[in-house]
Amino acid sequence: MQIRIVCPWPPGALTPNAKRRLHWSRYSPVAKRYRIACWTLAREALGLARFAAPPSVKIEFHPPDARHRDDDNMVGAFKAGRDGIAEAIAFDDRHWRPAYTFHPPHRPAGQVVVTIEGEAKV
Repeated sequence: MQIRIVCPWPPGALTPNAKRRLHWSRYSPVAKRYRIACWTLAREALGLARFAAPPSVKIEFHPPDARHRDDDNMVGAFKAGRDGIAEAIAFDDRHWRPAYTFHPPHRPAGQVVVTIEGEAKV
């Protein structure tokens, strides 16, 4: 079984560099909204199916513009989204060993594409 989840680009407030400058009361609601958005997209993609074992995960980053972004900051900014997806598929992301791919800018808005593949629960 394979599902593909196209998530919106993470808000700038979620990058590790921005997070350390923000008070938790400004960061937390942004992270929660993004986590819920990714959870919702994952539930829609999954439907009634379930994975029998921890799946393999591929995460592709398509930035919204040509600004320089470090790969570790992109991964860090997507943490809330990754947590939401993990919750939706009912497998803790600490067991994931995702393959990350970083693409050139994607117009008009960036996106993060998560492909999850594994054995379906019967």
